Amino acid sequence: MEFLKPWMPAGSHAHRLQEELASELGARHPLKGRDMRAIAVRQDCDDVLFASMDDPKVLAVVHLTYANRPESDPRWPETTMFASIEDWVERGMKQDHDDFTA
Repeated sequence: MEFLKPWMPAGSHAHRLQEELASELGARHPLKGRDMRAIAVRQDCDDVLFASMDDPKVLAVVHLTYANRPESDPRWPETTMFASIEDWVERGMKQDHDDFTA
């Protein structure tokens, strides 16, 4: 997949990002217990695109907090869900690109 700036592949950072996500998810967070894989990162902030490997499939952009502990409020880390990769491209990546290059 071709990413538009400010998005880029997670690459060699993927495992570290997945560990950080797991450490931040509190018991009531919607991604808790899911097998999430880091796909892409924003170069200008702490947003990461994650995809689930388990069912039902989930695609989410998570703003990592780097709190080094589970968040007690299920609104954190802030998470935006997408219906599909096409949905993320349209509502996420393209909009972020327009904002970044404006």
